[in-house]
Amino acid sequence: MKKYLALSLGWLLALVLAGCLGSRVEKDYPAAIMVDGAVYYVSVAAPAEEVDEESIVGSITSYTDTFPSRDNQCNFTRELPIPVAKVAEGMAVYYEDAWHACFPEDE
Repeated sequence: MKKYLALSLGWLLALVLAGCLGSRVEKDYPAAIMVDGAVYYVSVAAPAEEVDEESIVGSITSYTDTFPSRDNQCNFTRELPIPVAKVAEGMAVYYEDAWHACFPEDE
């Protein structure tokens, strides 16, 4: 009887540990882009200045569901590519029919 109880408890413990170790906690990351090795947080505010064609420096071409870790990557939309422009605040991205200011990570 003791052997059966010990075996049952062992299996129960193994199942509990497997369930705990296998579960993933998802994080909610702030909307961000990475351009030229720098991270910028995306704001809902428009840039202080009007964005013109000359200020566009490239585009965001890849998506991640975590935090951006590669150049030209974002974590807030899969509708790519999206234009990126250099502005006074840092950068700006064009999505959902508007320009959004992006502030450097260190601010």
